[in-house]
Amino acid sequence: MRFSSLLAIATGFLLASSEAFSLETSAKLSTENFGTRFLRTDATTNDDEERGVKVTLSTPVKMNFAGHLRDSDETTKWLQMWLLKGDSEASVAAKLGVNGLEKVAAKKHANWGAYAKYLHMQKRAGKPNYFAHFGTGYQSEKKTKDVVWRWAVEGQTEAYAAGLLGMSKLSKDQYKLHWNYNAYEEFLKAQEKMADLRKKFGGRVNLAQ
Repeated sequence: MRFSSLLAIATGFLLASSEAFSLETSAKLSTENFGTRFLRTDATTNDDEERGVKVTLSTPVKMNFAGHLRDSDETTKWLQMWLLKGDSEASVAAKLGVNGLEKVAAKKHANWGAYAKYLHMQKRAGKPNYFAHFGTGYQSEKKTKDVVWRWAVEGQTEAYAAGLLGMSKLSKDQYKLHWNYNAYEEFLKAQEKMADLRKKFGGRVNLAQ
């Protein structure tokens, strides 16, 4: 088996994970009720400040969501619903249109206050930062990237990834609001990278060799 050093860099991290991860698990989503522990405190922390969180739980914020301007009460209800569903930071960022923006640009976005408040609520509720929801449940950013890059290395199609991520047959707007938006975007990036490698090395990119 002959692999270039570039190929090793592109695929090596996929083999480093010591935990087996099922690629064929159904993308059935679960809804979790975490209660209302986020209402117990209203103090900010140093971690909040470092992440740009300038609001507290009582700070009134508005947002523009799904084509409508939401007032403070409605915004809070949406944020609480997403929290109770267990939506990840990445999912809420996609919903509010602040994903993929540079930090300075994100803070100038009309929905930044709502996003910052969600981070605060999430932290107060004691929720870990999950990146996506598929397969066996909530997945970290590292595990998600391990999986979607493996799909790309295996030569899986966009339809395959969309199916396992629960994103098949979505409209453009639904796609952007889906909780696995960032996971699918990561797959497309990995797919493009692997296509370049296969072109460069004559299609000899196959971990099964």
